[in-house]
Parts: sequence; C-alpha cells; structure tokens
Amino acid sequence: MKKNILCIIALFLSAAVNAEDTAMSESQTDTTSAKVAETQQDSTVFTPLEVNYDSLKAFAEDENRYQAALKKFNDCDTTITIEDSRNLYYGFTYRTDYSTSADRCHEAEDMKKKGKMKKALKLTQNALKKSPVCMSLIEDCFYLQMAVDSTKKEELDKLKYQYNLLMVTVLQTGTGKDADNGIKLNWVGDEYAVLRFIRVNGLKKQSLVYGERTICDKMDVVIDGKDLSIYFDITRYFEEMNKLFSDLK
Repeated sequence: MKKNILCIIALFLSAAVNAEDTAMSESQTDTTSAKVAETQQDSTVFTPLEVNYDSLKAFAEDENRYQAALKKFNDCDTTITIEDSRNLYYGFTYRTDYSTSADRCHEAEDMKKKGKMKKALKLTQNALKKSPVCMSLIEDCFYLQMAVDSTKKEELDKLKYQYNLLMVTVLQTGTGKDADNGIKLNWVGDEYAVLRFIRVNGLKKQSLVYGERTICDKMDVVIDGKDLSIYFDITRYFEEMNKLFSDLK
C-alpha cells in the first residue's frame, strides 16, 4: 500500500512525540509542513485504508469485540493494529455514547478561562471516558495534565500513544485533496487536531462542499507560506446530525 504523505508525516511526528514530553506533535525538522504542501499538489495515488461502515456498524454492535479492542487501546497494548484503531474510531459513531458535540467540553473551557485547570482537567477526563477515541479531547487532556502536573509521565505517555495511533489511522483514510478523497473524521474538533498536527500556519477559509457521495469540510490553509486545501470527510457526522434533528421533529 502506498501511503498518503500525511500518514507518512504522522508516522514521523509520532516517533518524535514519543521522545518529547512537552508536546503532542513536536517535529524534528521545519520542512515537515512544506512536504505536506508539496505532495498535496502532485498526482500521487495511494490506496486508502478501507472504511466500510456496514462492517464497522456490525463491529460496534458486537459488544465483546468492541470492548476487547477498547481494552487494548486503553491499556496501550502494543499488539493493537491500525485495523483495531480504525474499527474503534469509526465504529464509535454507531455506539450509543456517540455525540456530534462530544469534541468540546464547554464546562471545561469555562474553567480554563477562570484559571481553574484542575477542574478543567477533571471535566475533560470525564468527557473523554464517554468518547475515548476523540482526538481533540485526548489533546485537551494532555495539555491540561501538563499544566496541572507534568510529572505524571505514565498518564502523559498513554495520551500521546492513543493520540498518535488515532492520528496515523485517520490520515490513511484519504488524501484530503478533494471532496471524493477526504480524510474521514468523526468530529469537527478532530479536523482542527489534524491541522495542528501537520503544522498548518493559518486557516483562511472553511466551507462545506459535496462530493459524489460525501459531505466534506474544505479547509483553505497556509503551510510554510503555501496555500492549499485539505478536505475532511464528515459524512457520518452529518448522518448522525440528521438523525438528531429528525428525532426532534
């Protein structure tokens, strides 16, 4: 399988993160973002990681299988595979705990504004227990833990491991070059986690666009002074949003 350049960079950054305690994605070179921009503009084709939602739904509804994979994830079991990670992340949208708004903990954000970091951390940890594969919540927990007590290396290492595993997984699901090849994500907040991870310098515009069978957020960004667009496939997110609104009628 030829990998997406974003996935290659994710693997590179993951290795760097494992050696760095103070950040989720500290790269060892300033050229990483430039490589993203350069490769997004060529016509390289890669075989994406398959995301079959029918199979993922069956997996999510099989409690024994889902809990076994989740235990591996929570235990940072080194035998966990990209396929396990894919099943957990995308399958979660079929779990009863899935919420389209779970990527933000508003109470925690209020506590952060008031400087109450311990309370913000506790609230975010509780939110993460309900949505254990949400990358933006994992990221928030990491930085809040750093602010509250940076000596808890075991907890910080666990968060970094989970974050990097999920990041490498999602970046294999699409090139992000257009609406039919978007990077598949469960939450809007995870879009911003990806943008931070690949060292986007600025977001110029965000717009909703449609592919042949997809709904995507198109992000017009700047990376190392170069303009490019990255597409995030959030079709499943909108399917669940539509169900929510239908239930309210």
